[in-house]
Amino acid sequence: MKDIFICPRNNVVDLTKKHDVTHIVSITDPHGKRPFFHPTRTIWDNILRLQFEDVIEPTDLHAPTLDHMKQILSWGRKLPADAIVLVHCEAGISRSTAAAFALICQRDGPEKLTEAVKLLLEKRACACPNPIMTRHADMLLGFGGKLFAAAEDVANNQYIRNWSPALQNLVGIKSVRK
Repeated sequence: MKDIFICPRNNVVDLTKKHDVTHIVSITDPHGKRPFFHPTRTIWDNILRLQFEDVIEPTDLHAPTLDHMKQILSWGRKLPADAIVLVHCEAGISRSTAAAFALICQRDGPEKLTEAVKLLLEKRACACPNPIMTRHADMLLGFGGKLFAAAEDVANNQYIRNWSPALQNLVGIKSVRK
């Protein structure tokens, strides 16, 4: 994998064209809208389509499963070195960032976890990776809890950054806003 991009469903066409995307991970709700793909170099066989909801309780009916993450990682292992990947979900915040983070960690390994976090946030500053997915990725990739913990740190920082200063003061959190 040469590069990776993350976006919401409604930006798939624009980013596919802009970055000459070759491979796509498309994550949609089971009963939601499917994106319109405008392939440039993207071949239909290079699109992994998954359907599950963005929930954080593994017992929810349409929660991401271990099998979903196995599919993502299996697909990722087959990527050519020059692949330009686009990962999307409905909002481009949770499911897609978890999938992209898993692919980056798979490619770079546990010794580059800090760099993987930086790359994730560089590619999608609003990343808030889905915890079910990152727990599965951590287990499957053998990161011993470190991938999951790093993803949770990213998510927790998003929550704090997006709280109003008044709410931060109320609960005693120092603002991380610049």
